[in-house]
Amino acid sequence: MKTFKSILVIMLLSCLQSFSQSSANQFRVWRLIGFNGEVKVRGTYRDFELYRNNSSLTSQQDYYFNGLLHLNTKSYILHSNFMLLSLSGTFNPVTRKDKYIGIPDYSENYRTQGFDATALMLSKKQVNITGNATVSNTIQNVESLTHVETNNKQYGVGLTYRNNVFPISLALSKQNIDQLDLNTGKKFNFQQKLFQASGSGSISKYDSHYISYLHTNNNGSDNVSIFNSQPFGTVNNVDQIELNDEIVFDSLKRYSFSSSIMQTIERGSVYYSRLYARENLMLRLPKQLTFNANYNLGASELDSNRVSYQGIQTSLSHKLYESLVSKIFYEHNETRQTSYDDDRNKYGMEVNYTKKIPTGKLSLGYSYFREYQKVKSPPTLFRVFRESKLLDDFQITTLNNSNVDLSTVVVRDVTGAIIYHITLDYLLIQTGSYVEIVRVPGGMIANNTTVYIDYDCTRPGTYGYFMDNYTFNADLLLFGSKLNLYYRTGSQNYTIQQTADNLALNYFNRYNLGVRLDFYFVKGGVEYEYYYSTILPHKSVIYFIEFQQTYKKFSFNLNANMQTIRMTSEQTNRQDIDISTKLAYYIFKRTKLDLDYMYRNIQGRGINLELTTARLELTTELHRLLLSLGAEFYQNKESDSRLRFKGVYVQLTRNF
Repeated sequence: MKTFKSILVIMLLSCLQSFSQSSANQFRVWRLIGFNGEVKVRGTYRDFELYRNNSSLTSQQDYYFNGLLHLNTKSYILHSNFMLLSLSGTFNPVTRKDKYIGIPDYSENYRTQGFDATALMLSKKQVNITGNATVSNTIQNVESLTHVETNNKQYGVGLTYRNNVFPISLALSKQNIDQLDLNTGKKFNFQQKLFQASGSGSISKYDSHYISYLHTNNNGSDNVSIFNSQPFGTVNNVDQIELNDEIVFDSLKRYSFSSSIMQTIERGSVYYSRLYARENLMLRLPKQLTFNANYNLGASELDSNRVSYQGIQTSLSHKLYESLVSKIFYEHNETRQTSYDDDRNKYGMEVNYTKKIPTGKLSLGYSYFREYQKVKSPPTLFRVFRESKLLDDFQITTLNNSNVDLSTVVVRDVTGAIIYHITLDYLLIQTGSYVEIVRVPGGMIANNTTVYIDYDCTRPGTYGYFMDNYTFNADLLLFGSKLNLYYRTGSQNYTIQQTADNLALNYFNRYNLGVRLDFYFVKGGVEYEYYYSTILPHKSVIYFIEFQQTYKKFSFNLNANMQTIRMTSEQTNRQDIDISTKLAYYIFKRTKLDLDYMYRNIQGRGINLELTTARLELTTELHRLLLSLGAEFYQNKESDSRLRFKGVYVQLTRNF
């Protein structure tokens, strides 16, 4: 701790001394060229209550005090073209004390301190070298229960060779994390080594190429760390190579070919390999015709589960002036898995027409496709990995497969590092043979976020069918797009060739009718949806409004949505109300008042939630000293519980 403080003081004194020197001579052994930092102190009081079945279950008061000293410097050695140095240091102590009803009080001291240094040598030369190092120390002392110290050391070096033919870059880094509980002697160590190489270039003006290689080695001495919720395998090695190429065959780029190939192999606690290739050919033909052809190849293996895939997609499109675009297409895809074979053939057409009319524009679109799918498999338990889903508050989202075992569902973020928790971050609702997934507002999953889902399901046996699908849409934009009237319709039907048990097909007819208004600072509208389906039939109506206005010292923003869904097969309703507002008012030139408020209410089968958050903050600046006073409120009501949180804080910040 004394070492970190001493280095911060030396940085500060060196900066003050350096700025007093003359800057006439560019050549110096060492010279400071930039310096900035931040000093901040903050005090917080919070009150927390949890009620269950209308009785007080938990009451808690928290007192926080934290400070921050952060310094950044930029300098050079000998000359700015020889070596540039960036150095930053942070010292952040936190003190916390909690008072409970029914259990002993609790206190915690938390301190983080560290430095980060980066050096760039020969920045103007063909070959330049970079180096970086990060050292940090964290100590957490919780009463006499835990006294944990974490040391993180990370350093690396990089080399770049710039040329006109094939520039390359190399990078090597190493990280070491040590955690020690001083009370129990429990230790945890995690080490990571990373090597990365990449290069890009072209032989002529008609081509470009890029290749990269990445190798990581992770080694953990314990499978459970003190702070990290995700376990580390004993050894985990990852190798990834990627190759991208593009070739054009004429100066106008009417004919081009592109290729992308990636291979990933992961060894350690699990074995995972994946090969993916995508080849594309594009030809701009006479008579405004464009031909596209894609070939995709994939193969993956996770433990004993092997999957291979290949597919061809072709299309021929035609553009008549700027108003009429038409396309015909054909696709063939086949998947071979350890327990099943899946073949699909799909063909269809699309037509889009746009016409300017008095005071507006008319857009019409129609598409139709027929798909044949044939699956050869015995009825078996099937494991699904990394199924991608976009969670939207105003869209019903179901898992792709039926007969899902709910106890096996695992939801992760797209990196795979974060595992979300059921009831806290998302809900699963059984709807016939399928499962609906709904995000929980206030959880870790933001709206319009893509997640990856793993689960087990019972897959039907051998089956085959033809599927016919069509959609039609019409948009009428009037008065400079201030008024938008739109209509959508779609249908999906099947012709069964060979059926199997547990096969659930989605026959549907869908109708959407809506109107949107965009009148200067006010936007709003309403949309009706009728969805007649064999899986999830429903009727819904959505009202939405957005109001935004700024007048002199005052600005205001309001967003409100209300959706009512009628599940026709279950005769149940679901209602979702979402209101958020932001208000800002400049009382004086350097004094500002901010208010943020959000209300969310979801009622329906399997979910009963009412969420309220609010924050009020007053900020003022005097001689570069920023003062912030604020209050926070959070309340989460469910069917059998209520969580309420209140807090106030004061913060002083000085930037230099």
